[in-house]
Amino acid sequence: MFPTILLVLFAASCAVTAVVFLAALRWGEGRRKLVVLLAALLAVALVWLGGGAILERFGLYWRRGLVTVFLLSGAGLFLGCFSCALRNLLELPREKGIYVTAGVLSALLLSVCIAGFGFLRMLFGGFTDHVGEYQGQKVVVEYSGIFHEDGYRYVNWFVHGEKVYEWDD
Repeated sequence: MFPTILLVLFAASCAVTAVVFLAALRWGEGRRKLVVLLAALLAVALVWLGGGAILERFGLYWRRGLVTVFLLSGAGLFLGCFSCALRNLLELPREKGIYVTAGVLSALLLSVCIAGFGFLRMLFGGFTDHVGEYQGQKVVVEYSGIFHEDGYRYVNWFVHGEKVYEWDD
């Protein structure tokens, strides 16, 4: 129930955020900086999600530490975009103040969603993994629950292979 509510709030706040960004691009003064930040955010998302889709075709997956780097860099770029957009919108005439209100509202909703997802991920998973050994084979061990771990074939620092073992207590 809790994750479903977070997903609905997240979708709603993303829609409002898109409107805020479009308004900032249309009427704001600092468009160039916002466009550069949005392009960098898009590049991070394309490498993470597009690269992940390509890796999956070969039975490989991003390691958790790298996914955490993608998430943190994406969050940082998103916050930069958001602050730039709000700064642009604050310079608008008073009759366009609804966009500033929408921006602040979506910022609050996104903060609640990100904090909720972060709490769930911290509780039921981890942000890192470690390299261990299982039956003489080098494996990447991920904790995917409180008393649950999965071992994947080690490939390199950035990706891991298919699941080798699963441990439950």
